Amino acid sequence: MLQLLEADVVNSTPEGLDVILHPSGAPAFLPVAHLSDHLSNYEALLSVYKPSTRLTNVVYYGKTKDKSIVS
Repeated sequence: MLQLLEADVVNSTPEGLDVILHPSGAPAFLPVAHLSDHLSNYEALLSVYKPSTRLTNVVYYGKTKDKSIVS
């Protein structure tokens, strides 16, 4: 079953956004490729998402050794 989550941005890097998932508090990563379907938009979108920005409708995508990946 698909579950929509909320997440707070912790940090922005050229690779994507480090976030904290709610309500669990688990760390996760939102890759830059999940922000837009066109490469020219990535840099502008990363500048919009500042630390403490609340993201809604975040979807769990998978897990690496270190973190969950969300989209």
